[in-house]
Amino acid sequence: MKAKELMIGDWVLDKAVSDKPVQIGQINKQTVYYKRGNGYMSAGVELLEPVPLTDAILKANGFNREGGASYWHEGDRDACILHWSEDKKQLVIGSPCDDCMIKMDVLYIHELQHAFRLAGIDKEIKLEG
Repeated sequence: MKAKELMIGDWVLDKAVSDKPVQIGQINKQTVYYKRGNGYMSAGVELLEPVPLTDAILKANGFNREGGASYWHEGDRDACILHWSEDKKQLVIGSPCDDCMIKMDVLYIHELQHAFRLAGIDKEIKLEG
């Protein structure tokens, strides 16, 4: 991974330490810091791996799957639709009739987090239900 791909709050894997995702607390050009226990750990950005977006994670975050798509809606927000294919997941936020529609490919949790932030959706991503 590269530092420019990441933001504070993103979920990533530091495989050198654990197979459990960690949430970035601080970041610079070559190093990220994340909370672990009562302290912080550091890792080289190039050693981090993205966390794949799974059905279980989508379900834990309120997405309901119907056929080849998953749907999420909260309050008066526009719907988020995640279209699935064998090797691609495409997120659409908003309505096709809306000039503010956001459409982007997402394969990893941090990409979903970025899409929500871009759309102004303040949603903490849960890793399990």
